[in-house]
Amino acid sequence: LGGNNKINYIIKNRLKFYEEKNNIYNLEIVDSNINKIVASKDTKGNPKTFQLTINIIINLKGSSDLIIEDKNFTSTTNYNTISSKFDLKKYENNLITNLTEKISDEIILFIQTL
Repeated sequence: LGGNNKINYIIKNRLKFYEEKNNIYNLEIVDSNINKIVASKDTKGNPKTFQLTINIIINLKGSSDLIIEDKNFTSTTNYNTISSKFDLKKYENNLITNLTEKISDEIILFIQTL
């Protein structure tokens, strides 16, 4: 289990119910990370907009622990800066949760199509 603990926790919790019902596959999170970059700056050089990207790499194993599939999932959003650092951090945490939940839905859909 590698990568960002918050992302891994959200993915595991969202997939727990699904895995209990369909334990044909064993899902392993190989890596997960958050990348935040400044997308644009104002005339003074201060950040105006940011781009937040969540990347998750999973291994899907069958009953014999053979890797069936390696898959990479990515979700990105852009957002404007907020003058309050506290509010900005809260907003970013909310975005991370939402993007991770979106990816967990994509993972479930991916598993269902195998």
